[in-house]
Amino acid sequence: MWRKLKSSLSPAKGSDLDKIVKFWKSFQKYHTTLCEQGPGSSKVAKALGSSEIQGLEKIVQILIQEDMTDDFSQRSMGVCMESCLDCSLFEELVAAAQTDFPPGLMNFVLNLIVQLLTGIQNQIILAQSSFHLSLTALFHVISGRLLSGHEFSHSKPLVLKLINELLKQGYQDPVILELFNCKSGDKEEFLPLSVLMIYFQDEYAQEIPELRESFIIASQIENRPLFEMAIKSSELSLMLITKLVFYFQTLPVIVDTEEKFQILENQIKELISYTQFLNDIYAETIHDFFKDDIVHNFYEEFCVSVLTPRLQSMDVNIRCSATFALCIIMQEISNMDLVLPLVYFLQGKGKNGDKRVASLVSTPTYSVEHKIIFPGEQKANKVENVSHPPQVNIRNQGCKPLADIKKMWQTILQNLLCDNYLLSFNTLRLIYILLAKNNWKIVKLMITDNFSGTPPNDEFKIDCETFMSMFPSSVFSFNANTFSDFITSAYSSTFEGSSIIYKNIANEDSEFTGASASKLNENFSKSPIAKSAGTGGTPRKRLQLFIETEEDEPFNPGEILDYVVSKFNNFLGNSFQENLMLTGIISALAVYPKVNEATRALNNFLIEPQDKKSNVMFIHVLKNIASDIDSKFLEDTSLNSKLLIVKEMLEMPLKLGFYDSIIVSRKLTRRKTNENCVNESEKQFLEAVVVFQEFLKEMCSLLLFKELMHDMTASSKELRKVSEFD
Repeated sequence: MWRKLKSSLSPAKGSDLDKIVKFWKSFQKYHTTLCEQGPGSSKVAKALGSSEIQGLEKIVQILIQEDMTDDFSQRSMGVCMESCLDCSLFEELVAAAQTDFPPGLMNFVLNLIVQLLTGIQNQIILAQSSFHLSLTALFHVISGRLLSGHEFSHSKPLVLKLINELLKQGYQDPVILELFNCKSGDKEEFLPLSVLMIYFQDEYAQEIPELRESFIIASQIENRPLFEMAIKSSELSLMLITKLVFYFQTLPVIVDTEEKFQILENQIKELISYTQFLNDIYAETIHDFFKDDIVHNFYEEFCVSVLTPRLQSMDVNIRCSATFALCIIMQEISNMDLVLPLVYFLQGKGKNGDKRVASLVSTPTYSVEHKIIFPGEQKANKVENVSHPPQVNIRNQGCKPLADIKKMWQTILQNLLCDNYLLSFNTLRLIYILLAKNNWKIVKLMITDNFSGTPPNDEFKIDCETFMSMFPSSVFSFNANTFSDFITSAYSSTFEGSSIIYKNIANEDSEFTGASASKLNENFSKSPIAKSAGTGGTPRKRLQLFIETEEDEPFNPGEILDYVVSKFNNFLGNSFQENLMLTGIISALAVYPKVNEATRALNNFLIEPQDKKSNVMFIHVLKNIASDIDSKFLEDTSLNSKLLIVKEMLEMPLKLGFYDSIIVSRKLTRRKTNENCVNESEKQFLEAVVVFQEFLKEMCSLLLFKELMHDMTASSKELRKVSEFD
């Protein structure tokens, strides 16, 4: 066949075809001889470097050169490529590589196939039966070797590159991908994704990012029936969440001290890495049904099945470790479609915010050999002469046989208010992370839905200048010469986050503007939230906007803000981390503009000074803190120089939201303050002063931003009036 084809070609083409025939026959003969001689042959060690095997690469180079130089206006395939396909060269090549003899041949051939896919741009070789059959066989070989635990050396990067290139070419012609849909009896699978899943199920989190590009490309396959079949057969959405559960559970139970966190560095990095991977897959996929599956499994398999028993465990260490790990996960998830179901779950609701029908959750036991021992069970079931006592699943230690989702909000509040510092702090940190997502729905669910009583007024209309005048100058970190720098540094750091919130609110017409606002009020008064205050418990009277209240009924900001205010009362005695979270929560809430009664009440509670009749005076709490600071600095003038040392150690300005950096700051503080003879009580006080100063600076910048937005809105209204008049 080769000879017959050559006779009809030009000399140049005949020469290229001659070379291909020569290289191919040389390889066939050499490979056959090696296989006959077996592994004991002296040629095996240097076989991959032989001219016979290296000749295969020259064949690929000829085919790529042909693709670059030939004119394909009259024919779809080049002569040399067509000859190779007709003679089943690629199928025989894959069959030879399947033996991986000499060792490394499989990897060598895999590299050649990748070169062909990336180098051939003008010919659709994937549509050719011979080539896609050879690729199908190659995927089966790769899959078989991986499943049997015989992965060939350094193969993964090449396999992923092969999959990526195949999927990318499938974008141009979606039908091509259907060629790799393999059916065997009742089983159906998409071979590229099946290979990816083998890697995915075996990888540790530090290697998962290598799969990121491949999974993202796969999630963007436009052929919906094919993609739907692929994720169904591989259970991809379930596997993504199962892997999250796995890394969530790798964190050991935290026992008693803050220093225990520092030994978890590797596990924390793995959990962070995988959560980022999951977040990226969700964000990049083009299929809504796939996103819905991920959300469903995230809620059911992670929130309900794993978080419920652990957060409600009777063992405080189990609750603490679960809350700590949850903070890490939620800090890395940016998609609100995943964050909101978690918030709904924490309030004892379904994934969409509706009432959950089945609220009881059985605690998972993992295996029959691992028996969970509940309080009193061990004594009641004590058996004499038992040499092997039942094993305890440490991850479920103290968990009840049945946990109740309806009690989740009550549980969160219990954890927040408990005497255990680590559990209380990590719950506070979780609340901060959620509120700092710049999402009004989260603020509404966790904060403003819990408002009751007469809302605070805004009679005094406070601005930045008025706010600053309420505090002694000693608590502000500036003088007459540095005032401009003080305001600029705060404003620039606040502007971006504030702008995002204002933009989001402007786009959420259904919640904030026009006739929709009155509809919101009407719907709210009828909702279960309005009756239960989102706590899963005691009914309350709502704001005057929603339900009529007695005129003199004190305003209640809800459990979370009430706790935050109470912690502010002890600001100078709190830990450095606690104060970071407390000020972070207030800053995250204070940025919201007055667009409805709920945001007006929130703003007035946090910022506006109230009259003497009001029971809510948060700004007076701040004034008391400032007064205490001023008094101590007057009593001990050496604190001024020590404060500068602490600021230098903390690398101002402070950055919220990254627990690891906070731990680093604590290490620096301990080491450097000891060198400068600052005792522990002074260190805690000065750290609190630094955080308080930064907090006041941020509040000033927020007020400046609100003044700017108010002026812009007023100017816009005036311009519209002038335009209408004209």
